[in-house]
Amino acid sequence: MSRNTTPGSDGPRWRSTATPRRLRIGAIRLTVVPDGRVQLHPARWYGRTEPPWPAATVQPLTDADGYLVGSVGSLVVESAGHVIALDTGLGPITVPATHTLPALGEMRGGGLGRSWQALRLPRPTDVVITHLHEDHTGWWSSDGPFGAGLRSLPAVAGRADLEASPLAALSDRWTAADGGESIAPGVSVIALPGHTPGHIGLRIESEGTTLIAFGDAFHSPLQVGDPDVGAFVDADPEQAAATRRDLVEVLERDGLLAYGNHFADVPFGSVAEGRWRPAD
Repeated sequence: MSRNTTPGSDGPRWRSTATPRRLRIGAIRLTVVPDGRVQLHPARWYGRTEPPWPAATVQPLTDADGYLVGSVGSLVVESAGHVIALDTGLGPITVPATHTLPALGEMRGGGLGRSWQALRLPRPTDVVITHLHEDHTGWWSSDGPFGAGLRSLPAVAGRADLEASPLAALSDRWTAADGGESIAPGVSVIALPGHTPGHIGLRIESEGTTLIAFGDAFHSPLQVGDPDVGAFVDADPEQAAATRRDLVEVLERDGLLAYGNHFADVPFGSVAEGRWRPAD
């Protein structure tokens, strides 16, 4: 039984595409830069014929088409002169539901460059990719000046993912990470394997506050209450579940903040009593 509860007065955020949001971790500034969203079927995405949670739990998190909202975009991390783009969204494409997998609805990107400009963010200096799936590498691998600019920057991804992906050949600026690598003051790589073999995240800490950016370790806040429920695309389901269980334990025990890339419009939050609590 899921320990998540129905969203309260902030309910619309749980089923809406991400909007720009900022959070400060000591001296480090974090900015959510939206690109678009991917619709996730609440049963098929988890390899089920029926959702693994009661209808009353799922419905407040689904959009008008009945899908969970998986936002896509970048988390921009500004620390001591570094401007790190964590993931790069889906890219300048829209794929209708009729042309995606049954577990997905529409996939829509295209907003990252506009969002970056509207937020008046400085030019990125570094790129970190949690894993090399298309909704995280879209703009990095895209044609045109924006994509070419991203590919010209130092980039970090998990070693096992780089060894298996053709995207590795698109740049000679990759650093293969195993976990523990420092990207900037207060910003380091953590290994979060399971969704892909080389899946990574970031640990961001400054002035006594810590945030974990966990990539696709979770795709929905519902999994925080049920970490054994995994996406059907997890490369190693048992390892992915173990990673989720460890994250839930550490986040709640140590009172850490976290960032969920696909968590609709509640991307910043913490874990308390086994559930996701959005942070403003």
